Amino acid sequence: WNSRNLVFANYFKSDFQKWYSIVKLVVNDFSINTVALINSWANQNCIKEGFAPTKFYERPKEQLVSANGGPLNIRYKLNKGHIQNDDYYFKNIFLIVDNITNDVILGTSFLTQIYPFTVNKTRVHTKIMGKTISFNFLSAAHQKEILNLQSSSIFRQINSL
Repeated sequence: WNSRNLVFANYFKSDFQKWYSIVKLVVNDFSINTVALINSWANQNCIKEGFAPTKFYERPKEQLVSANGGPLNIRYKLNKGHIQNDDYYFKNIFLIVDNITNDVILGTSFLTQIYPFTVNKTRVHTKIMGKTISFNFLSAAHQKEILNLQSSSIFRQINSL
């Protein structure tokens, strides 16, 4: 982590955002389209245990707690996961957690990969090598969420770093 990621994460801790989007999870020869919770409150990307083939799991060193402070049982992690969108693959590490309600949670480590991004009512967008990549929401974002994100000082803080 560098100072850019720390500023990014600290902003979202005070005013977190979350959206649901259909994403494609790819691990070697396994792929699946699923609903992911994109959640700026989450420090790590997580997958519910049993969702991806166990042959790709490794032993973790990390520990994790839920939003309410309770421990989350992490027995494995997935080091070689990708979120595919169009022809672009976002490489991610996922912690395998047995007691979460969503199959896939994409946290700040994912959001820093697509930064800078813009958000409107229906999707979050980023540009990579001049190509717009969008993650569509399952339901429209609330205008308050969009305004909070667009008016935040995170953009000025990161650009000044």
